[in-house]
Amino acid sequence: MIFGLLLYVLVFLASLTGGFPDAEKKMTALFDGSEQVLGVMEPGEVPEPEPIQAVDTIQSDSVQILPIQSENLMATPTEETARDLTLPNETEAGITAKSFIAYDLTDDEPIYEKEADLQLPIASITKLMSMLTILDLKPDWEAYHKMTAEDKREGGKIYLFPGENVKVKDLFNASLVGSDNVAVIAMIHSLNLTEEQFVTKMNTKALSIGLKDTHFKDATGLSKENVSTARDIVRFAELALKEEMIRKTILIKKLEFDTLEKRKKIIPSTDRLLASSTLKDIEFLGGKTGYNGEAGYCFVGNFKNKHGREIITVVLGSATMTSRFTETEKIVENAYSNKETATDLMNDASQ
Repeated sequence: MIFGLLLYVLVFLASLTGGFPDAEKKMTALFDGSEQVLGVMEPGEVPEPEPIQAVDTIQSDSVQILPIQSENLMATPTEETARDLTLPNETEAGITAKSFIAYDLTDDEPIYEKEADLQLPIASITKLMSMLTILDLKPDWEAYHKMTAEDKREGGKIYLFPGENVKVKDLFNASLVGSDNVAVIAMIHSLNLTEEQFVTKMNTKALSIGLKDTHFKDATGLSKENVSTARDIVRFAELALKEEMIRKTILIKKLEFDTLEKRKKIIPSTDRLLASSTLKDIEFLGGKTGYNGEAGYCFVGNFKNKHGREIITVVLGSATMTSRFTETEKIVENAYSNKETATDLMNDASQ
C-alpha cells in the first residue's frame, strides 16, 4: 500500500511537469481486490510489482494446495507426500465447471475433486439411472411399442412420432445414444407405468444404493429438480457401466434401426469423445452427456489407461458444449499423471 501511494505521488508530479505528454494508457494497481487508477503510463511501460509475501497455504476454492518446503525437496518420498501430488490446482488446469471429480475405480478412492459434494442439477445424466431402473423391470426387448402423443416430451431433437411402432430395444438404445427424451417416456409407457410411478422407482433405487444427495423429479433430466453430486454420480454411473447392455450402448457412435413400418431412423450420439479424443494411451469406455439451462453442460465418462487403471470422471456445470469434453480430457490427463506419480513415489518409499 505504501508503495502504491508513493507511486501515485510520483506520477502526479510527473504529470505536472509534462512527463507524460503523449500518454494514452491508465496506470492501475489492485488494492484489496479492487482496481484503483494511479495515473497514466507510457505505452510499453510496466509498473514494478509489489513483492510477493510468503504464505503457509494457498486456498483454491475447495482444493487446498500445500506449499513445497525447500528442505524437503530431496527427502525420501512418503505416502503422505505422494498423496499431496494427487491434488493439482484445478484453476491452473483450466477447469471452469462448477463441480468435478476424478475417481479411481481400481483403488476405490478419489484422485482429486472440486465441490464434489455440491448438489446440482444433472440434466440427462439422469438417463443412466432411468436405464438402470428399466433393467430392473426386465422388459421384453423384442416387443414393439406404438408411439402416442402421450410419449412426446420437449427438449432435444425429435426422432420418433405418434403412430410409429418401435422395438423396445431400440427405445432403450435411443435413450442413451441420442439422449432421446421421447424414447425414455415411450419405454416407461411400454411397461404400463406412468412417469410418476417410474420416478418413484428411480428414487427408491437411489436410496437403496446409498445416494443421499440424489433426487429425481422426472425420468429424462428435463427438470431442474433432478439433482445429485459429482460423488453420487460416480456411484450410480459405476453401477450402470457394469451392465453389459448399457456399456455396449453408450459406445454406439450412430444408432440405426427401422420401425415396424420400415421407416429408417438414424440417431447420432451426443458424446463427442466417441468421434474424436486427444487422449493418448487412454481408452475411452463411454459416457453420458447432459444439458439444460439450469444444469449447464455436464458429462460423466469412464476411462482406462495402458496399465489397466480405470477411472470415472464427472463434470457438472461446464460453460459450453465443447468445454465439457475438453475439461474432461484435462481432468483425465491430470488424474492419471498425478496418480501414477504418486504411486511411483509410494513404491519408492516402501523399498
